[in-house]
Amino acid sequence: MSDSNEERAPKRDATHADGGHLTETQLTLLTLIGSGQPQSAYQIAKLVDEGFGIVGCSKSNVYAQLKLLADRGYLASERVPGRSAEKTVYVVNRRGQQAVEAWAATPMEAPDTGRSEPLLRLLAARFVRYEAVRRGFESLECELEYRREDIEQTIRRAQRAKSYDWLTEAECELHRDVVWVYQRWVEKIMMRLTPGERPHGSAQQTEPTYRSNLRVTTE
Repeated sequence: MSDSNEERAPKRDATHADGGHLTETQLTLLTLIGSGQPQSAYQIAKLVDEGFGIVGCSKSNVYAQLKLLADRGYLASERVPGRSAEKTVYVVNRRGQQAVEAWAATPMEAPDTGRSEPLLRLLAARFVRYEAVRRGFESLECELEYRREDIEQTIRRAQRAKSYDWLTEAECELHRDVVWVYQRWVEKIMMRLTPGERPHGSAQQTEPTYRSNLRVTTE
């Protein structure tokens, strides 16, 4: 994530009593590292790539942010044996722990449910053919089912791990429940977009027609 992107989310940033300012990316990295075993920069970048809260953050930026956090005294590094050679792993030190604890106590905003591609696609149904929108939702339906199965497998693996606890369980439940809610919602949308399947009394029973505010211009 570039500096400009980080500046667009100031409410997630934090300034601490020691005068240090941490961005959303840096707080996320500290939390990922502190909540697990010491990890190398490669392992941490892989976690970020799997979607742990840092949208658009490149691998090179993860490496740069880790070095910056270590230089500023929020992370400690140590050399440990690797498969073929020694590698550097990072651990959160006392200062890093205090920074995350201060951030964790700040007020939390509710997730923004008004900004999502499915809602934007649904908005398009006001002036394009239902069939086109339905095709997009069919792919989402398949993706959600694939994700649900993947989450169930992850839960089963996590339950077999010695480190499984109520925190891990809560994390798994959130991912599973969010997908479940999305699946139920998509089922309703698919019904309304399918001819002959719309429930009686739904707000719009017919395909939309082109309105006068649509213009085609030629130059």
